[in-house]
Amino acid sequence: MNIIITGATKGIGRAIAVHFAKNGFNVAACARSQADLQALKTTLTDLNSSISVYTQVCDVSIKSNVAQFGNFANQFLKRWMSCK
Repeated sequence: MNIIITGATKGIGRAIAVHFAKNGFNVAACARSQADLQALKTTLTDLNSSISVYTQVCDVSIKSNVAQFGNFANQFLKRWMSCK
């Protein structure tokens, strides 16, 4: 199973990412900081090494960033679905 999370490195977004990673979900996540995304990826894969975690820097207040993240997440969802 897969989940897409925006604002995934802080607060409720991070809590959601951790919850779903613990429960075996692959995660596509975005946030504004590459360093925070890398730390999140490490945390999630440490919690569950069997999941895939894909991250991309994205400022959701910028429409073009959101479109880019949507395309990015869609690519990986297709890849996950083809692996079944």
